[in-house]
Amino acid sequence: MPRMMRLMYPAFRVVFGGALLCLLGCVGPAATPPPAEPAQPAEALPPANRPSPEKDEWMRTLTNAGRWGADDERGATNLLTDQTRQAALALAGTGTVVSLMRPITLTDKSAAIAADGLPDGTPFYEMRLRRFAPDSRYAGFSSDVQEYAVHGALLTHLDALCHDSYDGRYYNDLPVEGNVDPERGCAKMDVAALGAGIVARGVLVDFPRLRGRALERGERFTPADMDAWEQQTGVTVGPGDAVLLYTGLTGGSPDIGAGFDLSMMPWFKARDVALIGSDGPNADHQLSLSALGVPLLDNAELGALAETSARLQRWAFLLVVAPAAPRGATGAPVNPLAIF
Repeated sequence: MPRMMRLMYPAFRVVFGGALLCLLGCVGPAATPPPAEPAQPAEALPPANRPSPEKDEWMRTLTNAGRWGADDERGATNLLTDQTRQAALALAGTGTVVSLMRPITLTDKSAAIAADGLPDGTPFYEMRLRRFAPDSRYAGFSSDVQEYAVHGALLTHLDALCHDSYDGRYYNDLPVEGNVDPERGCAKMDVAALGAGIVARGVLVDFPRLRGRALERGERFTPADMDAWEQQTGVTVGPGDAVLLYTGLTGGSPDIGAGFDLSMMPWFKARDVALIGSDGPNADHQLSLSALGVPLLDNAELGALAETSARLQRWAFLLVVAPAAPRGATGAPVNPLAIF
């Protein structure tokens, strides 16, 4: 994997105990990264990020660059206002809470990561615990070191706007060069820019309920499907909404290609969506993050949410996503909460 791509998928080491947090990536003076290795052929790229004439055009015509100012780092989360949050809070009438976090499975890191400490695109989550001795000043305490790769199909996580780029530029026309440092992370567009959290009206799109089956691997959810879902449920997606797609698939992989079709991106722009999420890796990162400035919620656990929505006959709810916000990080694990 090219070094620049490796920088976009940082691993985090988190130490709990005495409020000590040790992370691979923090803000400081941005250093110029080493020259990028030769670009990968299109067929070697993840399906969502392969070039196409439509995508090239939409990267230009759908961009939100400059919409909220030349220095904006929040992107479409600017659509979340006091008014949209108040409307979302009003949906929490029953007190029913559903966690959208996928259970964490301890998984060993790859040999390559163990050797150089840098992410290689494979997910892992390791933990080492210590019980302090009776004669220690910390007697009675237990503490642990947790180390993990944020991105990939293992963890439910929020993608920051510096997680992906297009033609050497991030959202808001920010050059990649000079913004990324191997030791300090992203100087701008990092997850810290989303540190205020996302409090929005969530809208669940339940494909198995719409079609009577799970989305098949390689199948894409289109605007026609979305229109049919709105008609079936009576819920109309509007500005500042967070749209979550339940595919019904399990064991998501970055290469399954299932999820929102590329043609959904003009639809999301027209509706002014603030967040896009799915129970697998989301379809297109470059259009979402780099053009629209829409953060992505990857690998959400949406089965229980689908059951609750069907039981209550409610497809809109209060969604709260509050990430840890280390400076420089390209994303963070999250436990999103849907509240009815």
